[in-house]
Amino acid sequence: MQGGGTVEFSFFVQYEADAGCDDQTILAQTRVRTEAFCQSLGVPCDVYISTGEAIYNINPPHPQLLMTHANLSIVNGQVNVTLLVKNIGQNDVNGVIATVWKDVDGDGSVSANDILLATIQNFITIGPNVYAYLSGILPRLDSSQLCELLFVLPAEENCACDEQVLSFDNLNLEHTALNYCELQAVTLGVPAQTGFTYQWQPSTDVACASCPNTVFTPDPGTVPNTPQTLTLIESSSGCTVTHTFEITFGAASATIDGNTTICEGMSTTLLATPPGIGYLWQGPGIQNPALQSQTVQGLSASQYTVTITFANGCTAADSVEIQVLNIDTTQLAGLTTCAGEPVDVLGNMTSTPGNYQIVLDNVNGCDSTIMQTLTVLPEPETEEQRVFCHGESLLVFDSLFTESGTLAQVVARANWCFEWWCFHLVRQTACTFPMPLRPMAMARTTCFAWSGTREQKW
Repeated sequence: MQGGGTVEFSFFVQYEADAGCDDQTILAQTRVRTEAFCQSLGVPCDVYISTGEAIYNINPPHPQLLMTHANLSIVNGQVNVTLLVKNIGQNDVNGVIATVWKDVDGDGSVSANDILLATIQNFITIGPNVYAYLSGILPRLDSSQLCELLFVLPAEENCACDEQVLSFDNLNLEHTALNYCELQAVTLGVPAQTGFTYQWQPSTDVACASCPNTVFTPDPGTVPNTPQTLTLIESSSGCTVTHTFEITFGAASATIDGNTTICEGMSTTLLATPPGIGYLWQGPGIQNPALQSQTVQGLSASQYTVTITFANGCTAADSVEIQVLNIDTTQLAGLTTCAGEPVDVLGNMTSTPGNYQIVLDNVNGCDSTIMQTLTVLPEPETEEQRVFCHGESLLVFDSLFTESGTLAQVVARANWCFEWWCFHLVRQTACTFPMPLRPMAMARTTCFAWSGTREQKW
């Protein structure tokens, strides 16, 4: 390396366990190597002499977490635990791990004799000042064991500098909700624990307000499907467990959802709610009465009923009346026109014969069909030959002829349509009187722009 030159070094730091929490600086030193005689070795050796040093502050980011809440509930014999953790640091935290221990020695910290009950994880990214829920399942524990629980955010698993251990002296335990089809007395409670006292709230509806187990008798006027909540406070010298029991009498209300007013010929889908484990439908057009939903046709007003069976064995029923609205059909008086003269048929100017219709929405939203027939009278064309003698004249309509020729004239008919008359005028050089008229059958002639075949008799 030339004098005054610069050498650049790159390095990375890997942390083990809680490294980086206390040793957050790196000492960098430059040294030169030279040879000298090492007297202790009796041979020449390399000697390094420091020429400078610097201290680098790494200050690695570490998750800063705070566990604020723990909630327990019993569902189907299992104890569900939910922990609420907040990121109180300035950086995102990529997932959280918590553990639940039984504090066997009662020292309030995790030690060798303590029993690990559950490991709970949430792998979502938690931003600064954001909460995250962690949920898991614990083995079934009695109240004395619940009071010995330790909820831990371990430092090593969370890459944190400090371990957080919480023990709650006030726990809330929500028991599985109870449902009964009819009003009846219900036995509630928990196993009795030595050193605990018990208090039911409210105390007026239970047989023993200070017992771990009691009988609850509902009021005869209890509204069906209205949950009632009873609380049992279980207390010892250092811990209180609040047990919550929710009881509902009567099956859930059944409801048929769907459009109950439809137009004739249309269909509607009926849905039984809430979901159950069995269904029984009754009504016209039901194909499979065991389905949760039914599609029926609107032919006439009909009633449909469903009975729902729920998982607790209770049943509930509901009925609806399907109203069917008629479709309007109106036949207007027919129209007549002459060929080539358009008229207004249901808003359309036309001279084409036929049956016309339009479909509109009536006041109830159903189709209203209006129909009308158009008749078109033909435009007849008549061809005729007239003969007159030499030296005479012939008056046809308002034209006087003295020579042979052709005349086309439009004539109004009795039906107010117009008819083309084509006259062929022939002057005879010699006449014999009386001269009979000769019929022309199927004469093929051309009269102005008209061409065709016509039959004229006289």
